[in-house]
Amino acid sequence: MAHRALFAGSVGPVPAAVMRAWIGAGNSVAAFWRASAPGPIRRDRRLSWITPHWSLAAMERKYEIPVRDVKRLATWPEAAEEARATGADVLISAYFKYLIPQEVLDVFGPQAVNFHPAPLPRYRGPQPLWAMVLDRTILTEGAMTLHVLGETFDAGPVIARAPVGLPADMSLERYTFKLSQAAARLTNDALMRYLAGELQPRPQDESKATYARPASSERQLRFDMTADEIRWRCRTLARVAPMGIIGLTDSVKIIGFGAVVGPRTAEPPVIGRWSVEFDAADARVRLWRKLPLNGQLRRIRYLVDLARTPVL
Repeated sequence: MAHRALFAGSVGPVPAAVMRAWIGAGNSVAAFWRASAPGPIRRDRRLSWITPHWSLAAMERKYEIPVRDVKRLATWPEAAEEARATGADVLISAYFKYLIPQEVLDVFGPQAVNFHPAPLPRYRGPQPLWAMVLDRTILTEGAMTLHVLGETFDAGPVIARAPVGLPADMSLERYTFKLSQAAARLTNDALMRYLAGELQPRPQDESKATYARPASSERQLRFDMTADEIRWRCRTLARVAPMGIIGLTDSVKIIGFGAVVGPRTAEPPVIGRWSVEFDAADARVRLWRKLPLNGQLRRIRYLVDLARTPVL
């Protein structure tokens, strides 16, 4: 049986993979409620000409999907009425950053589902990836979870979970591609089986639930961290979101780990054109600074990797 979905999500690889898999399984999309800033929307439009298999804009054009930019649904009194008017029988949320009100969920009943990039009930919330990297559980517990939507964020019964491993080079961008592929597989298999009544969702164990929203200070490097911790953060988080060092000027942003250059020296930090050296908790380290062209080079590398990666 074919279904018609109302999509609610942001712009990015995971929503694109879910939508492509959904349509590829013989279903249709009634509308896309988009919650994204102008920047990501523009980038997605450019992607539609470079890597159309990863672009929501490309699918919107090809399948004539109506798109509506939305804010918080709680401030939109007609949201439930508009959802009903789409004629959709399924609501699919993929990285939608707003809570979906109960009156909208009531339109779809148990056929309102969400994709969450963490092993629920652990790491609920808007930033599970950051939290899992900081905890290093991403090495052993990475997963994409498909669950039924409920009254609170990420708390509905779990339909299925797909494990996702961190790539050997620890690239979070490639990890995001793997999350997207896992979401596409869940769409093709578990979601369709659930809608057919072949899978029963399992309630989450609230005693194991955790919420992930790291503070801004946790997203920076510190002098009291060990060299191993600094290396780990540089090889994962700093490669996609350059990190500052607490206690140094804000103009210094780190994109990579250079080397342990020796034992602690009790000397002050040395800020060079290309690198920064300072005493960590147990050694003196050298880190690579962000330079003007680094961002452009990273975007080019990202596009090349994305173009080479299949959705499924």
